[in-house]
Amino acid sequence: MDASPVRLPAGVRDYLPRAAARRRAIAERLLALFERWGYQRIITPVYECADVLERGLGDAGRAEAIRFVEPGSAEVVALRPDFTPQIARIAATRMHDVDGPLRLCYEGAVHRLAAGLARSEILQAGVELIEADPPDGDAEALAVAAAVLASIHDDGVADVRLDVGHVGPCVAVLGAAPDDDARAALAGALARKDRAGVGRAAAARCPRRGGRWPRRCRGCGAPPPRSWPRRARCRGRARSAPRSTSSRRRWRRAAS
Repeated sequence: MDASPVRLPAGVRDYLPRAAARRRAIAERLLALFERWGYQRIITPVYECADVLERGLGDAGRAEAIRFVEPGSAEVVALRPDFTPQIARIAATRMHDVDGPLRLCYEGAVHRLAAGLARSEILQAGVELIEADPPDGDAEALAVAAAVLASIHDDGVADVRLDVGHVGPCVAVLGAAPDDDARAALAGALARKDRAGVGRAAAARCPRRGGRWPRRCRGCGAPPPRSWPRRARCRGRARSAPRSTSSRRRWRRAAS
């Protein structure tokens, strides 16, 4: 069957009135939420000079950029595959003399080369927090993300997930591993985003006793984490039994 002469390129779509209204309502809700957190809206161009835009892109981002020659200047330009390089350019040039931290937010479409039936036009809304000292800045970014997911969940979207791309927590976890084998097991589970695997790898070894959990907490004599009661007592203070690997670790340090 011959393709219709009236068609769209692969990977893009039209938004008819109902879909357009829903898209705009969600975008405005998110931007209003960002503004309540102190973030200012910013609008960036759909395309930029490719060599400037690519300074803020990794190898994958450069490979996904859609380039073309701008007729007026004959320069190679690229459709933005992500907003962050554009925000970084603005912060380093036009807003370089503005005292930080900078709180900027955005909403719009990015365009990436896509294989097969994948979408090449992707909608994004987000924030950029620049020159905020850790850990307060990291905590704020996570809090804003959690608030966004909560607002989407209230709109009837149940399948939501918060992915943390910051390498810092991973470095801290891997640095605390007692040996190379434990570090490799944790790294593999983290790379697979295997939550259960991370828990098993973290619980399989304890630096206090040759790679195994102690039979009893040295501080209060409590049994190992898997058999801790719902309420545990340490140094005369009642506490809730830890339920996560990190809370178990903190509890064990406090108990020793």
